[in-house]
Amino acid sequence: MKKSFLCIATLLFALTLFSQSPKMSPYTNNFISSYKMQKGKSLNKIYGIKTINQADYISAYIYLSPEAIIENLEAEGVIVDADFGRIISVKLPVSCLEKVAALNDVERIEMGTPVYTKMSNARLGSNVDKVYSGEAPLSMPFRGKDVVIGIIDYGFQYDHITFFDAETRSDLRIKRVWNQNATGGTPPVGFSGGREYKTQEEILAAKYDDSTDDIGHGTHVAGIATGAFTGNVYRGVAPEADVALVSYKMDDSSSSNVSISNGIKYIYDYATSVNKPCVVNMSLGMHLGPHDGTSTFDVVCDQMQGEGKLLVGSAGNEGADKVHVEKTLAEGDSLKTFVSFYEPSVRYGMIDIWGEADKTFTVRCVVFKKSTGEEIWSTGDLRATVKRTSFFDITSGAEGRIWVSRERNANNRKGNVVVTIQLNSLTSGNYFGIVVGGNEGSVHIWADDQYSYLASNNVAGWMAGNSSCSVGEIGGTGKRIISVGAWVTNTRYGQSKGQLASFSSRGPTADGRIKPETTAPGKVLASSVPNLLAVVQGMDEATNTSINGVKYYWAYMQGTSMSSPFVTGVLATWLQADKNLTPERVRDVLATTSIKDSYTGTVPNNLWGAGKIDAFNGLLEVIRQTPIEYTYTYPEKLLLYPTVTDGHCEVLCTQSDENMVMTVYNLNGQMVYRKNVGKIFAKETLTMDLSGLAEGVYMVKISGNALSETKRILLQK
Repeated sequence: MKKSFLCIATLLFALTLFSQSPKMSPYTNNFISSYKMQKGKSLNKIYGIKTINQADYISAYIYLSPEAIIENLEAEGVIVDADFGRIISVKLPVSCLEKVAALNDVERIEMGTPVYTKMSNARLGSNVDKVYSGEAPLSMPFRGKDVVIGIIDYGFQYDHITFFDAETRSDLRIKRVWNQNATGGTPPVGFSGGREYKTQEEILAAKYDDSTDDIGHGTHVAGIATGAFTGNVYRGVAPEADVALVSYKMDDSSSSNVSISNGIKYIYDYATSVNKPCVVNMSLGMHLGPHDGTSTFDVVCDQMQGEGKLLVGSAGNEGADKVHVEKTLAEGDSLKTFVSFYEPSVRYGMIDIWGEADKTFTVRCVVFKKSTGEEIWSTGDLRATVKRTSFFDITSGAEGRIWVSRERNANNRKGNVVVTIQLNSLTSGNYFGIVVGGNEGSVHIWADDQYSYLASNNVAGWMAGNSSCSVGEIGGTGKRIISVGAWVTNTRYGQSKGQLASFSSRGPTADGRIKPETTAPGKVLASSVPNLLAVVQGMDEATNTSINGVKYYWAYMQGTSMSSPFVTGVLATWLQADKNLTPERVRDVLATTSIKDSYTGTVPNNLWGAGKIDAFNGLLEVIRQTPIEYTYTYPEKLLLYPTVTDGHCEVLCTQSDENMVMTVYNLNGQMVYRKNVGKIFAKETLTMDLSGLAEGVYMVKISGNALSETKRILLQK
């Protein structure tokens, strides 16, 4: 392709370097440059900036050096929120950012990135009603009792009737609230900022979080996972679970992924304090990051999860969006794509480019004139793995400024280039483009998909964006997180029942893992929404009801924002059966029990994961896999096979005893079988005929003068 002549003097003038730190991530370096140049202008729509005591702060992860002294950071105004070992989350004054980066205590600063929402028949299609009613072989209902469900979202109405105990309607099941964006009040112990509510009286007095003028996203999400109101069919999946809420502000991007990881830790800490298992939901996402599980957020979240600590996220709603391009570069080859803007009047965008580990590539930003096929402005080729941040003033074919920051990422050794674009004007017939060159492996490009996307503009040789690898950071890329896609259970907004929702993001991750893990109903679900008229107006209302003179509302929404809390509720019922359930075991259960049909095709795959979640058969599998819980004094004196398939339960006694009694209880604590044995001898086998009992899980208590043990069995027919 012929290129027009570029004025060397103009190019050198545009390629102006500013003071930068090799310890800052590309996104952080782009921020500090734009902040210096545009101070006094509002950047909150683009970057996560908070004002504390009239000073600007950002949230960030800081990687500490081995000999770091936290007090040295605090002396520079750094506010430490959470300790994740080598990594801490902080609020950092912008004015001291470069000074903090220069400290020997600091290895890297990674600024938090703004995150966005990923917004009857559903219960039936996933067999939730069988779990709710305790259908055989279950011996009791599973509704999330003694499990904590955490929701990180915004737009909460804390006193919605659906969050009260279904029987009394007087006991609020929301046990903790951290409104991260409230001013005044007392923050949680160990964290800075926001306000915590710890009692029912405090929570009810607060009534709403600060996001009272949006659609009530958090109320809807929380209602899907754990709504308990029985006056209509729109109850949640786990209506007996305790609830902990973290209000994350979305409307001005002043919160970030750092705020979310703080919220996860807060909820896990609360669950630990009350000795209950926990599952946290995040119906949030973004596309800045490596998409391979090595982002700081994913690493921190992987560390926090484990036995009785699960994390569920929405895969994303980019299944039909032009968010991604990828190409394996051969000698002399290039990847070329144009950046288009959802709002042409704004013309802002952020592009994230990643190569392969220990390989490099070049990036060139251009203004392309379609009528002549020429690059009429260019940054020149910039080597991806050279640690540098530059800004460029565009003066030909467009008017505006871009920032380009580059590095080899320490977590994954991949070259990374972040391009921030702010165009004031773009001449008709001209396009802003990205050209990647090299011959060392594959390169991925993601647009932010909030302001910008990728396009070919019908120009030969330029790639249009696609939806492959569109599972988002936050909810879709972590190695332990359970990522959830969406399928159709309600034809209200089009598509046939059973299909994958057209918006549901798809895998794989950049490192080739299948994502999502599973799918759940997400198009279309009815759930609770706040009572505020500003919220209800314009909503697709499902129903409303008045209780004690107060009107409560339920409305329809769609998105993986809805399928994710559905799975969160399901996992709460599984945690009720096994409080030590791990993310790895959840994956195993999903692989063996998820529903497969003509829509899912052969699974696992990058559309459906393991298939459609089956709450009932998944719960049975969890029970089958759960280690048998019993009490005994070592060495064990009674041996009992945990699964009974013919109705006869046998117990081997390893020592003699007298006055032996065998008693069986269901999981509600009701005695359903009793047998007086009397005297027994060592190595004697005792038999209980349980054929008259329904299938399910039971507790067997065997006691005598010397022996007393309790074991759990699964009775199958």
